[in-house]
Amino acid sequence: MKRRTWLLLTSSFASNVAGGIFWVFIGLQLYDLQASYFQIALLDSLAAIMFILSRIWGAASDYYGLRKPFIIFGSIVSAIPIFICGFASSTVQLILLYMISSFFSSISFSPFLAALTSVKKKGMMVGLFNMLSAVGWAVGVFFMGFIDQSYEAFGVYTISAALIVISALVIVLYPKESQLTRAESLRNYLKTAFSFKFKAPKEFSWLLLATFLSWIGFQWAGPLVRMRFYDVLERSKPLLGSVWALEAFISGVIMSPLAGKIADKVGGGKLLLTALTLHGLRIPLFALVSDPILFSILWIVPTWSFIWVALLTTPAQMTEESVRGEAMGALNTALNLGVFVGVAGGLFADTLTRELGIIVGPVFFAASVVALLPVIKFFKESFTSS
Repeated sequence: MKRRTWLLLTSSFASNVAGGIFWVFIGLQLYDLQASYFQIALLDSLAAIMFILSRIWGAASDYYGLRKPFIIFGSIVSAIPIFICGFASSTVQLILLYMISSFFSSISFSPFLAALTSVKKKGMMVGLFNMLSAVGWAVGVFFMGFIDQSYEAFGVYTISAALIVISALVIVLYPKESQLTRAESLRNYLKTAFSFKFKAPKEFSWLLLATFLSWIGFQWAGPLVRMRFYDVLERSKPLLGSVWALEAFISGVIMSPLAGKIADKVGGGKLLLTALTLHGLRIPLFALVSDPILFSILWIVPTWSFIWVALLTTPAQMTEESVRGEAMGALNTALNLGVFVGVAGGLFADTLTRELGIIVGPVFFAASVVALLPVIKFFKESFTSS
């Protein structure tokens, strides 16, 4: 494996350790501060709207043929608001700081994925990426509760910010890239990033719709499920972190490589449809089960690894290398628009009940499966197993 690939994977591992620490903790901290379900959902939804510019950053990295500066700058600056979270004392401050951090993270995200998938066996690479990312997440979420017990919120956010900076410094060692020279101006090139036209097959628009719908479902039900799990475990952060770490380890080490192989063999679109269907069927059970052991078993079922590997592999298999940054950015924009709309799940739970909100979530997964059908047709007609 090339040195550049190992650097990308190492960087991802470090940033995911940070994510496992602070992303889980900040939601629980809001809940402990008696935030409403709407506010908890708003944490990710406002942050998500910062990612709608992902397509622009991806297109800009395509224009120059450079990924490295985008990754380094976005990562380092995104760590600053995370560090400041250690001094925050209100729900509004935490939400706004996380939103600012997400804006700068969006600069690095699409160029990073474009660089990562610049290989022949894209499914295998995404599977390996997801494996190491999940292991990093498992490490982070496992230690999250213990760091909080020893160093409180300040320690949680300081350690997380330091790890994000380390992840960026790893990319400093990334091999020098050859900058492209294009006849058209950057302004004209980026005009397409503000349109509904894509430098990809027409079926790509259906993938974006399916992504948008499924992430409404994830955000609609996700915060409600997490807070219910927290309550079922009697609000024990170390216990929640331990179960979540086990799930991430199983998903990453065992299932992600398998998911990557399947995506290379049958196509990411087919795998995505199957995984979303199974995940949608699982969601209502979280509203019905109250036993901590049974809930933990349900939590560990690894549908997420198949969804994430398939989601990243599909646009990589549908596009050429020269436009992949924009494609990944468009995918991320659709994903985060779905997360933004999904904030309605929190409002629904506050108005009616948390459990009913969880049960309604699968409606969006069903709609996303229908939207994926043209993508499946595309893979049947043009995808060749490597």
